[in-house]
Formats: sequence, structure tokens, C-alpha cells
Amino acid sequence: MSTVGIIAEYNPFHNGHRYQLQEVRRRLGDVPIITAMSGNFTQRGEAAIADKWTRGRWAVDGGVSLLLELPTAFALRSAQGFAAGGVRLLAAAGADIIAFGAETDNLSLLQNIAALSSDEAIVASLKTRLKTGRPYAAAVSELLQEKIGSGYPAENIEEIIKSPNNILAIQYLRAINKYAPALKPLLIHRKGAGYHQTDIGHLDGTPMAGASAIRNALQSTEDFASEILQTMPSPVADELLRLKGQDTLTDTALLFPAILGRLLPMTAGDISRLQGVGEGLENLLWSAIRDGKVDNLSSLIGSLKSKRYPYTRLARLMIAALLNITGEAVSRFDESGPLYIRPLAFDEKGRQILAVLRDRYRDEDDKRNALPVITSVKDFLPRLARRGAAVAKPLTLLQEMLSLDVLAAELWSLSLSETGRKNIVPENKAAIYYKR
Repeated sequence: MSTVGIIAEYNPFHNGHRYQLQEVRRRLGDVPIITAMSGNFTQRGEAAIADKWTRGRWAVDGGVSLLLELPTAFALRSAQGFAAGGVRLLAAAGADIIAFGAETDNLSLLQNIAALSSDEAIVASLKTRLKTGRPYAAAVSELLQEKIGSGYPAENIEEIIKSPNNILAIQYLRAINKYAPALKPLLIHRKGAGYHQTDIGHLDGTPMAGASAIRNALQSTEDFASEILQTMPSPVADELLRLKGQDTLTDTALLFPAILGRLLPMTAGDISRLQGVGEGLENLLWSAIRDGKVDNLSSLIGSLKSKRYPYTRLARLMIAALLNITGEAVSRFDESGPLYIRPLAFDEKGRQILAVLRDRYRDEDDKRNALPVITSVKDFLPRLARRGAAVAKPLTLLQEMLSLDVLAAELWSLSLSETGRKNIVPENKAAIYYKR
């Protein structure tokens, strides 16, 4: 039987996610599904709206067999790093198919774009065109159209590479080509509400809304609209409504004092070493944090935002500064790929998969090609390292990667209100077994 992998954030889990899981099983039968999910911080550079254990429980309740945490080293990245980390983790966990959504249903076109996007000649030509001031999407679409041929108009390719899920789909396909060519792609045409769409769509009578629209509604000071509640499975909607009522949902804006506290002691040279900095951004950021008009996270990002420095890149940079993630460390993580399998929630099928993964790692013949399954952080990290302090013995790369997850969990808690911080789920919590 095939095992299907999905890369997701479930921030929060909604009807579109449930549709994707149902569609996978409609096509392939009752297959096990493994999801690699961002933990405390998301790819957009935001604090996840609820803790990773809660989101993992929602996912398994909604049909995922095994929910794994995508290490922070890959979750807090641009589309390329995010996709590469997810694909490599799922391949190591035994997936042989990767399912993903996209705004287009043309898999062959996405595969062509993915292959050409890795072509060194294309990349060199792209850099030349960008130097002339040509917009990125237009330059890429023209180059790809020249290579692919007249069957795909340039304006059509431009629209495709602007769409968020298409962008991720292309990066998933690039990562498959580079790291796991045996994986088969399964394209699920995204229907209903779009990624950034703020209003509610419908699919076969089921209300649909993107995660952004749901988060915006949750964070609004107005009453939580009943229409938005219907875009999620009832247990998820009920729990989010309860968390909102208790003022225990996250607010990334609350991280501003901690981010500023990290950045202010840094020189421009220190800032230049952070992941995501380049092209003189370090000097702009150094000046911005000393501007008396910059008094919150939104104004800091807004003061830097431009065509060269889009919002999501800057938002990720702020969290990279908070966690002190350097470009040098990310390069080492990219070279190794994810170094462990950390389950957050699973059902009976997931438990069987975990048993196989544990046996594989214990087998001396398979161990070199297998990853350890981490269910207890303390078994892999020295006590001081778990608290972010220096230890007598240098950490291994695996320990560095894991300690970043632990630090992310602790600093994520600062995005909660005082009430929310009283009910934090400990980082050493055991994975949730969901018995159907």
C-alpha cells in the first residue's frame, strides 16, 4: 500500500484541508497519510495561532495518520527551503507519494517550470533581466515561455507563478527532483476559497475559507462570524471560539519587545549574519530600529517593505532575529536535511508507521539511511541546552536543530497574553495517540 505525504501548517485546520485528505483517499483508497507540519512559527514569519500539539490533534481528528513536526530550521523559510525540508522529512518517514494543492490542475506545466527553474542558464538570464528593472514574475514568465514553447502564453505562466499554492507546488517538484526522485507527485486542484481570499467560497455546498481569512476573523475585535465557523470542522471551530473567548490565541505583535531586545545590541555586521539578510538590508534594519517612529512590529516591517524586500521575507527575518538563526547555520541544516522524526499526533496507522521507523533506526544495516524518532527531548539534548544555555561539550548538528525547536517553543509563548501563558503545553509533552 502507498503512503502519502503532505506538507502543511494547519493554521488552523479547515474544510479545505479536510477536502484534500478526502480527495487523496478517494483517488488512492484508505492509504496512510503522513503530514510534515510547521511547529511554533509558520512559513509566513508568524506565531502559529495555536500550539503545535493542538493543531496536530485537529489534523489527526480530520484524517491524518501521522503528524510530524517540520523542524523550525525548515519551517521558517522561503518557499524553496520550506518545500525542501518537508519533502526530505516525508521521504525519510517512508512516504512514496507527495500530495499537494495548486490553483492550476496542469501538473505537466508545473513540472516543466520546476525543471527549468533549476536550470543554471535560466537562473543566469533571470539575474540579467532583473538588473534592468524587469519585475520578477514577468521576467521569469518570459524566460520560461521561451524555453517551454508557444503552447503556454507568457501571461499565463506569469499568473501561475504569482499564485501562492502554485509557487509552493513548483518548489515541491524541484525538491522531489533534487532529493527524492522516487517520490510521485499527486496534484490536488485547489477549489473553493483562494489562499489570500478574504471572503467565503463554497465547494459542493461546503463553506470554504483560506487560513488567512480565518486568522483575520479570529484576531478581529468584532464577534466571530458564524459563517467563518462553518468553514472548519466543528471541533476545530468550537475550540478556536473557546480560545478566543479566553484570550488565549497568539498575537505575533506581542513579540516586538523581544525582537527589539535581540536586535538593538547588534551591529550592522551582526545583523548581516542573520538568515534572510542581504543586499544592504542590514543597514536599513539597523537604522529602522533606532527610529523613534518605529514603536511596534507592523511599523518596523512597514518601514522596510519594498519590491526588493517583501513583507513575508521581512516577517521571517524578525523571527530569525528573535531565534538568532544565522545564514551559516541554515546552510549546514540545508546540507544535512532534517535529522530526526518528531511525532506530535497519530492514529493506529500512524503508530504502525512509527514502529517501522524505530525498527529501521535500530537495525545497524539500515541505520545510516534512517532517522531517529524523538518522543522525548531530554533523551537527545543536555539539560542546559534545553534552556538555551551553553554546554561544556559542543552540540551535534542534530542537537542544534532540536534546540532551535525548543527555543522556538519558549519564545512562541511570548506571543500569548498573560492568561494564555498560564496554560502552555510543555515542550516535552508526549505525542497524542488518537484512537478512532
